[in-house]
Amino acid sequence: MNAVYAVVVSPTGHMVTSGPLDHTVKLWNPTTGQYFATLNGHSDEVYAVAFLPDERLLVSGGSDFTVRVWEVGSRAARNL
Repeated sequence: MNAVYAVVVSPTGHMVTSGPLDHTVKLWNPTTGQYFATLNGHSDEVYAVAFLPDERLLVSGGSDFTVRVWEVGSRAARNL
């Protein structure tokens, strides 16, 4: 298990996202505790994650000095 710097629950509570030390962003189902997507794009630790109010987009920031915007509304996340 990796240490985690950032965790946030989506506005409706249907998703949880985490930023672990493995340079990814993970999307979780809060009911089952299972993750359903791993987002790759950062080259270093992820320190911040935030959902936009409509849950279609997720923003992540890392110690690699990048900010990523992910489309997650369909739970098929992709880097924009």
